[in-house]
Amino acid sequence: VSGLDFYQVRMDFGSFSQVAANVTSFTPTIALSEGSHTFEVRAVDRATNASVTAVLSFLIDTVKPGVPGDLSMTPSSPTNVTQPVFNWSEPADVTSGVASYEVKIDSGAFGNIGKVLTFTAAVAISEGSHTFQVRAVDKAGNVGDASTLILVIDLTAPTQPASLARTTLDNDNTPTFTWGVSTDPISGGVNSGVVGYEARIDSGEFKDIGSVLTLTVGDADFLADGAHTFNVRARDQAGNRSLVAALIFTIVTVPPSAPQA
Repeated sequence: VSGLDFYQVRMDFGSFSQVAANVTSFTPTIALSEGSHTFEVRAVDRATNASVTAVLSFLIDTVKPGVPGDLSMTPSSPTNVTQPVFNWSEPADVTSGVASYEVKIDSGAFGNIGKVLTFTAAVAISEGSHTFQVRAVDKAGNVGDASTLILVIDLTAPTQPASLARTTLDNDNTPTFTWGVSTDPISGGVNSGVVGYEARIDSGEFKDIGSVLTLTVGDADFLADGAHTFNVRARDQAGNRSLVAALIFTIVTVPPSAPQA
């Protein structure tokens, strides 16, 4: 047995170069370009016999991934849901590909959530204005720029409609009701604004009637004689609903009997 004399190495199918027998690592003297490469090494003994060549294929990727696209949340902002779901689309990363994503809320640290395209806040987000960010990390460890979404959490209901009144007489079975404007208080530095009202009569379901301050019962929905209750409440853009304003009234369309002689 003649013993090991030296190693031969080469990059990308170029010429082999010699390195000493006591060396077990190699660093290229010239920076490798972006993309695929091949490194080869073989041993040579003192009798000049060469071993089988060991081959390693690898990628050089110095380009960070793109910015995650189509960032959105469900339900959309503003909302009264304190653990919304965030969604985004995968960015381009031509060389090594996206390995995972990192997210953060407000000034917290980025945390790795794996290779998923959705994230649900693990802890309830407080009332106020917040920032959600997501960024991609590729398989080479390059970190991309973050995509940012500003969101508003509004947990405060509008004020109850005031001055609720019926403006028609008892004998009108398609009565008209009016009420005052509700406001949406600022809490946590935010409010989403009143977007409309919901109303019902008796035990019916609340229906969206828009941003009006008056409602007249339609001819097709005329009310029977007797006692009734009209309810109205305000709704803000985040989905919060005010306390219900209620008015009890009576419909009398049948005239009283004539006095008996």
